[in-house]
Amino acid sequence: MEQATYIRFPYEKLQAWGEKVLAKTPMSEEEIKTVVKVLLDTNLRGMDTHGINMLSSYSERYKAIEHRDITVTEDKGAGCVIDGGNHTGQMTSMFALEKAMEKADKFGIGLALVKESCHNGAVGYYASLAAQKGYISLVSTTVMPLIAPWGGLEPFVGNNPYAIGFPYKELPIVLDVANTVAARQKIFSYAREGWKLPDGWAMDKEGNPTNDPQEAINGLLMPVGGHKGAGLALMIDMILGTLAGGTYSRSICANTVTGREQHIAHLFFVMNPDFYMSREALDANINQYVADFRNVKKKADVEKLLLPGELEWEKSLERMANGIPVSTAIIKELNAYADKIGVEHLA
Repeated sequence: MEQATYIRFPYEKLQAWGEKVLAKTPMSEEEIKTVVKVLLDTNLRGMDTHGINMLSSYSERYKAIEHRDITVTEDKGAGCVIDGGNHTGQMTSMFALEKAMEKADKFGIGLALVKESCHNGAVGYYASLAAQKGYISLVSTTVMPLIAPWGGLEPFVGNNPYAIGFPYKELPIVLDVANTVAARQKIFSYAREGWKLPDGWAMDKEGNPTNDPQEAINGLLMPVGGHKGAGLALMIDMILGTLAGGTYSRSICANTVTGREQHIAHLFFVMNPDFYMSREALDANINQYVADFRNVKKKADVEKLLLPGELEWEKSLERMANGIPVSTAIIKELNAYADKIGVEHLA
């Protein structure tokens, strides 16, 4: 596999350019800033498949569908249901996360379900934000169908990612995973660069293992853990497709299909630890847990055992200091889109 070439950009430059791109849409200034921040913070954490490369699809999608106000349609006790009004998933997700945290402050737990939303980026962003504010959280979402039922040949459920966040000092402990071995955007990255896929990532439409990114895009992604990942993705789809009052993965279109509503559903479950023990006791418990974790015997070639999200946190500090790398292939695509909408090139 050939090495891609990159150019590093200061966060502020990418932020300003991204906001200029989205200013060509009917988005409000608040929504523009929210979308760009979520994408760039995802780049900072090294998840470049869900970062600035997706800007044009959000822009085109927003211009092509109608929007309503984001509203709370059900509100009872610790739970609520939110109609996203076809706004960007980032905007509806931030609205829902705030509602879930408000509920947790009142009841100890808060659950916000969202329907009629769009793709919200990397769900770990929201779990990380909640953890930095002192909350424990579980965040999930439905996406377009990518996985067949175990033994099937037809995409039926999305890889329906989830993130679990826990507060720990300045480092948010965040597990951010999808239910496939590789994310769909990762497959697109390999196709863009002309690379072959590693073994075990995908199948063609006949269910045969494939290393061809295009066959994978037209076929099936491999669920992580075989039937276990397929089953977990199905249960997330079932809960959000029924309880949130949205649609199932099977009815969701790709973010790049701009003329249709996506009908995506999200879940935000938040716990306020202060309802269960003092903050001092929680800190003492997690400090001891982390200390025990660090003391586990390591393999000879392992320098340090990393907590979930720790590598991404360290990478975000490095990239904020030295710039965010963007591949020349993505820069070419972004510049072509800039020409289309009348914005200066990124580089």
